[in-house]
Formats: sequence, C-alpha cells, structure tokens
Amino acid sequence: SQAALIIARQAEHMTRLIDDLLDVSRVNRGFIELHTEKLELGDIVNDAAEQVRPLITRKSQQLVLDVSPEACRVDGDRKRLVQVVANLLNNAAKYTPVGGRIEVSVTCTQGHVKLAVADNGIGMAPDLLARAFDLFAQGERASDRSDGGLGLGLALVKKLVGLHGGTVVAESEGLGHG
Repeated sequence: SQAALIIARQAEHMTRLIDDLLDVSRVNRGFIELHTEKLELGDIVNDAAEQVRPLITRKSQQLVLDVSPEACRVDGDRKRLVQVVANLLNNAAKYTPVGGRIEVSVTCTQGHVKLAVADNGIGMAPDLLARAFDLFAQGERASDRSDGGLGLGLALVKKLVGLHGGTVVAESEGLGHG
C-alpha cells in the first residue's frame, strides 16, 4: 500500500540521517580508520550512482556519467569513497528539480584525479557557497523538496576527502544556475 511505501521510505531516510550523524562524530573524533586499496574510480562512481538511483528515478532526473576511458586508479577506502560520491549525487538530486540533469565527470592527469558533479539545480548564493561544506549548512527548503537532511552530507564529504589527502570545492554562478 501507499502508506507502507511512505513509512519504508521515511525509515530509510531516518537510518541515513543517523548513519551520517554517527559518521560525522567518528570522523571528528578521529575514530574512522581507512582501509585503503587500489581502486578504479569508475567503479566507485557506478556504485554510488546505483545507491542514489531511486531518488534520481523518482524525480525523473537524467544522470550522465562521463568517466575517463583510461583507468583512473586511486588508493582509497572503497566504502568511504562510494559514500563521498553518493553524498555528492544525493545533494545534487535534492537541489535539482524534477526532470533536471546531473553530470558526473572523472578525469585523470599527471597523478591527479578530478571528480566533478554538476547539475542544473537551484544553485547557491555566495554566502551559502562559502559554508557549503560546514556542518549543518543547508540550502533553502523548497516545498517540492521533501528529501532534505540535516546538512551533514557535504560536511562528511569534506572530512572523508581530506582523510584521503584530497580537497573539495563548491562552485555556482548563483541562485538558479546549478
């Protein structure tokens, strides 16, 4: 029934929120141990896309994956890197309207890997852009966006990327510009 589906979806949402809270706490206290191995970044992107696919499908969004044809290998923790990419995709999907477009690109050059997530969503004002990766930072709550969180996903992304020796930045030309 419809009620059972709603309850299941909300229970899943609450589980994700609690997991994110626990992860933020563990990272902040230095309790996360990375289990690094040689990984193919394309596999990480595909696994993350699979996790976020239900939200993207529900919102009739188009997800385009543009992964470099040459192997992009990284040393990292598979579970945590999938979590990073899934959080970025989830964030993009939440702030992109029904029927919108989300693109993921991965390029490898001279020992550096760049993963970019772009969308045609609501964009970010400069004040939010400056604190996008802060704990509990959130964009405006829209009436058609019921998939909101607590503002933990991007903070967790920053912490996990940092633990892997990387950096993360947010860019937007402003509200309405993705």
